[in-house]
Amino acid sequence: MVAVYVGLLVLFYWRGIWIVGPDGAPIYTDFACAWAATVQALHGGVARLYQPATFAAAQAALLGAGRYFYPHWPYPPTFLLVMAPFAALPYGWAFIAWDVLSLFGFAGVAFLIVRRSPAIALTLASPFTFWNFLAGQNGFVTGALLGGGLLALQQRPVLAGVFFGCLTYKPQFGILIPVALAAAGRWRAIAGAAATAGLLAAAAAAVFGIGAWAAFPHQLAAQMNENIPAAGATGAVARWGYVQTIYGLVRLLHGDAQSAWFCQIVSASALAGTVWSVWRSPARYALQASTLSAAALIATPYAFAYDMAAIAVPAAFLARDQIECGLLRGERA
Repeated sequence: MVAVYVGLLVLFYWRGIWIVGPDGAPIYTDFACAWAATVQALHGGVARLYQPATFAAAQAALLGAGRYFYPHWPYPPTFLLVMAPFAALPYGWAFIAWDVLSLFGFAGVAFLIVRRSPAIALTLASPFTFWNFLAGQNGFVTGALLGGGLLALQQRPVLAGVFFGCLTYKPQFGILIPVALAAAGRWRAIAGAAATAGLLAAAAAAVFGIGAWAAFPHQLAAQMNENIPAAGATGAVARWGYVQTIYGLVRLLHGDAQSAWFCQIVSASALAGTVWSVWRSPARYALQASTLSAAALIATPYAFAYDMAAIAVPAAFLARDQIECGLLRGERA
């Protein structure tokens, strides 16, 4: 599978439909969007980046007029700190460096969970891995932080809190983490996460100005409304397949927004109860970690296919438990 993916990437690049086009201009991808935003941020005026007109101009400067389609910059200023070193590189090298380094960290976490080399091959062979690599998205970073935090929690709870605190760059995937940590009484990890999140926010404010934090919530809400409209959206059914959540599934099946929100809230509440119960129980830690990391991907209403690369984390913890403790009757099938 990995060989097929590599062959496809080489073909796409050769045909001018990946990274850069036949004219040498960057192909519009999620990474292009983030790279353009960070270049704008490094030139000052980060608060203006959260204005659609300024964000559109930053994308047009890289891609050309009319070759972009994200009207809002929805990430917190802390994500710009992560992207800053890559924005200092030429675009093509920045894209490859981002993909390779984030994938290396992600596959490394999967290996450390299972402690067997096939974990790397299986992680690389996941279709979600290919999709994330193709788009230059941040699913590898999400998976590495989530898996790294759970991997460190038993022996190094403060370090685990640091990983969880860094995950606030995409906070929708961390909404169940406090539930699990509180249920298990992991207060040092909670403190570490809170301190890390606070320090990152302060660092971003010091580098980019407090105005960026003031402007961020409005653009996040605007972007959410673009992808998860509260009502109507009669012409949006075709795109619901991209939204890999309970909300997206209900909308894909032609349910209205109110029904989708109801199903999403009920399922998220049930997941929170499940996580609380499992983490309060004497269940083996690998099963607790697998439960939380799987539930984290389902509880959010806002996730796309590239985010599902992180599904390797619950799979790895489940595999570790099966290797160490065996399979239940019928579980292999």
